Amino acid sequence: EKIIKRKGWNLEKKLNKYYIGFKSGVLLAFGVSWLGTKSFGIFFKVQPKKLSNFRKLCPYKFKYDKQWKQAIIKYDKIDVYKLEKAFEWAYNSLVER
Repeated sequence: EKIIKRKGWNLEKKLNKYYIGFKSGVLLAFGVSWLGTKSFGIFFKVQPKKLSNFRKLCPYKFKYDKQWKQAIIKYDKIDVYKLEKAFEWAYNSLVER
């Protein structure tokens, strides 16, 4: 939320049982979701054809979920601010749609 406020992005926070997402209209850009009972991850909505572009911006290993079209980074000793370029890329991709 601090990054979103600092950048001045017009994103609404959506909180539900399985994740917290940041969206514009009905489309999500990124968020935080539960991966299990004791772990969670940060997800970025990435279309399959843009996955290589996202990979260049993300300094951490991630899994790609084809069903939900999102890259998921397990939140385990990572610096969220190192993902700032990835957040910005996801936001700009959302705005383009």
